Amino acid sequence: AFEHLKPVTSALDDIPAVPVSAEEAAKLRHGQTLPALGPSALARFSAVSTSGVGVALARSVPVALVTVQSGQLQPLRVFNL
Repeated sequence: AFEHLKPVTSALDDIPAVPVSAEEAAKLRHGQTLPALGPSALARFSAVSTSGVGVALARSVPVALVTVQSGQLQPLRVFNL
């Protein structure tokens, strides 16, 4: 019955990935934002700024769909995986 199921990541392949640390992942899982200002943050989150939406990944595990608004990386939808 489960042979037709695909991993969640297969549905997220077309969305730009944003690597996050375990600490950042915990914040996103609790609905908190991450600062998206500063040179290093701008470089990390540029794909999200361009496309509008990205998927935050902690060790290749999807954490949340995110967007950049008002200088903050904000979770739109958090995954419980």
